[in-house]
Amino acid sequence: MVVNEHRPVCIHKDGVFLLDDAGGLSGFADFLGTVYESEDKKERDELRAWAKSLGWSEKKIANKRIL
Repeated sequence: MVVNEHRPVCIHKDGVFLLDDAGGLSGFADFLGTVYESEDKKERDELRAWAKSLGWSEKKIANKRIL
């Protein structure tokens, strides 16, 4: 009965914003590698613009907040 009436809701987030459309965990890792380490400025800028349009931020979080 509880499952039919209630749904989980995220009320707090502490950490980096994850993109839902990055191709899973490996795709997200590739995305971060490209955004922060790629020598291709055009590709970096295009990925950052795309990610920001989805709500992503370049703000880095403190290591102590990473699981």
